[in-house]
Amino acid sequence: MSPVFGLLPVDATYEVRAGACPHLLCRILGLFAQQELLPTSVRMRRDAENVVITVIQGSVAQDRAAIVARKIETMVMVRSVSMECRIGSQQPGA
Repeated sequence: MSPVFGLLPVDATYEVRAGACPHLLCRILGLFAQQELLPTSVRMRRDAENVVITVIQGSVAQDRAAIVARKIETMVMVRSVSMECRIGSQQPGA
């Protein structure tokens, strides 16, 4: 039996572009916690008025990854969200 589309585990990489906001990173991470997810990697870059937040979430169902992306898009100060999904681990040695 083949896996159902959307339930196949993927590694999801999110890139969030937003206005600089002190609590945005915590709010984004809270969305992962609500889904019982613990990101593999989190990185934030900031210039004077903007931030770019990159979150990598390993081994998540594609439909759950999409739910998180949609919730991030609705946050105040968020300008754009992109999500890339890859099947299987992209970690070296995996």
